Amino acid sequence: MNIHIREISKDDCHAVWEIEKACFSDPWSEDAFFKELCNPICSILAAFDGEITAGFINVWFVAGELTINNIAVREEYRRHGIAKKLINAAIERYPDTEQVLLEVRESNHAAQELYKKLDFTYTGTRKNYYTNPQEDALLMTKTIGGKK
Repeated sequence: MNIHIREISKDDCHAVWEIEKACFSDPWSEDAFFKELCNPICSILAAFDGEITAGFINVWFVAGELTINNIAVREEYRRHGIAKKLINAAIERYPDTEQVLLEVRESNHAAQELYKKLDFTYTGTRKNYYTNPQEDALLMTKTIGGKK
């Protein structure tokens, strides 16, 4: 496995959407990913194993805060450090990042453990944030400090 990470292009949107559909019960539409490519505060990075899109991360950067909107890795590529590489690549892309924010399903213990290993801490709950099924979101934050 030879993973490389780069920003996606329009040609990659379908593969990213396929991962989104496979990983989430209430996925974004393919069109939403196309629209994000035109969003000046957004970056979508993907991890590639040769020609295969193994995973992706979609982030927004505003006023020193990097928000992880979604991150997903194909099932067969999980537990190989790809999500960690994607998060670190997103942070490196924005050197003025002071905090990284995300929401995670209360039942997604595997993701929560990964985030804890990456120094995210629990900072709150959004009641009934998710649908299909309805569930609370845990808010997690990583403080970095940013470059001045």
